[in-house]
Amino acid sequence: MKKIFILGPGRTASKLYKETLKKHDDVYILHEIMYYFRFKTDIFSILKKHGVLNSKDKLKLAVNEIYEKPYLVNFRTEFPDKEEFLKILSSIEDLSWTSVLNSLIEEKTKSLNKKIAGAKNPVHFSYAPRVIREFEDDAMILFLLRDPRALYASEIPMKSRDYHLSQFPRVKNKNIQRVLIFIYVNIEFIWAIITYKRLKNKVLLCKYEDLIGNPTGMMEKVFNFCGLTFQEDYIKDAKIIGSSHIKQNESGISSHGMKKWETILNRFEKFWFKMIIGIFNY
Repeated sequence: MKKIFILGPGRTASKLYKETLKKHDDVYILHEIMYYFRFKTDIFSILKKHGVLNSKDKLKLAVNEIYEKPYLVNFRTEFPDKEEFLKILSSIEDLSWTSVLNSLIEEKTKSLNKKIAGAKNPVHFSYAPRVIREFEDDAMILFLLRDPRALYASEIPMKSRDYHLSQFPRVKNKNIQRVLIFIYVNIEFIWAIITYKRLKNKVLLCKYEDLIGNPTGMMEKVFNFCGLTFQEDYIKDAKIIGSSHIKQNESGISSHGMKKWETILNRFEKFWFKMIIGIFNY
């Protein structure tokens, strides 16, 4: 079964790609099941911790822990039935990084009578090389990138009541939080663009700016890359509530956030990101 993986840093319109692809009758895209991430307790890490890769004796304990973790809510939305998930794992002869991820994506897709499986950020984008290596010709990867200045501006909470939505919710000092976000965005962008450059002949680069500038053209390119027929109706009524590229409660793709960084970044931040963009030729 062919698989579409949407990978990239946050705030790069991944929701829009996912929802648009799902409008095709043959496609289903899982939503951020948090299968394998760096610096986070994910699905695979829990399975590994309980030793179920070598023995299935503690499989039920591992599954119970997965369904107790509050931050794995997206996974539980995709797989609400704990017993069904346990049944999927039990049916896998050799529990490995690839076999578990493959089974989860395929079983969910088959249950919905779809023919092409997919997942939005099931793993951290830095694992894109592993996805290509493990899934070989079955994997089609959309690799998302965005101007780091816009990424940075979108990550900074404008009001104190929004601090809990940032990457560092426990930091209440706005100046310290801004510095941490600055460092975080730099690491994510540089890491992402280096990962892309290693794989550029094996993935489709999807720049946020290209999507906003020509949504129909960009989506048609994505569908062609995935071997799918594109219809303009798929993008006509695009509406992703809560994403930075679209106004709340308003249909259609908006460019209102494209240059927001010009009024938010200070002089040093503008200089720094301009240098980074030049170095990595974004």
